[in-house]
Amino acid sequence: MVIIIFCEEASGRMIPANTFGVDMTNAATPYFQVVKDNRIRFGLETFRQHPGLAKSLFHHLFPIEEKLDMTFISGYQDIDSTRVRREKLNLRRFFKINNWSNEVVWEEEMSGYFVFSTVKNVKSSAFFRYTLKMVVGHTSLYICFVHRDFLFYISSDVLDIVANAHTIRRLKDLFPEMYDTFYEDE
Repeated sequence: MVIIIFCEEASGRMIPANTFGVDMTNAATPYFQVVKDNRIRFGLETFRQHPGLAKSLFHHLFPIEEKLDMTFISGYQDIDSTRVRREKLNLRRFFKINNWSNEVVWEEEMSGYFVFSTVKNVKSSAFFRYTLKMVVGHTSLYICFVHRDFLFYISSDVLDIVANAHTIRRLKDLFPEMYDTFYEDE
């Protein structure tokens, strides 16, 4: 189970990303928390079969260099321990990290604490390179990226995009044979 929560800047308290109608404390991925008009899913296998798809998709989403925030689980702590176990993420291979914050959150279902890290102002070109690495089979870290107009969730299998209905309709029109329709009506 992956739990992703975003940090509210003013108070530093962890909150859901309500801008997109997504409750990040929910175990379901953002794709399954919004109606089909506000989501689109691309299987990473599709990017392998159509090498130009990723570049074309990112060109339509980010015509110029944009900034995003990324959030991920960077560590965890058992209830009976004071030591935080950090994940070996090696994110510096992909991203320039100089503006981050950590938040420790208790997760009742898992009976433990999770350390969520948020990195601000990640370049969209770095996100694109990271996506290409996932396409060729690098280990996914289950990261969410947030842009003012989009929420991206990438795993080892899919790239999910949550946005307004107009943007999703435009992407579905641009890539009609490419996006995954398996869970379209759920």
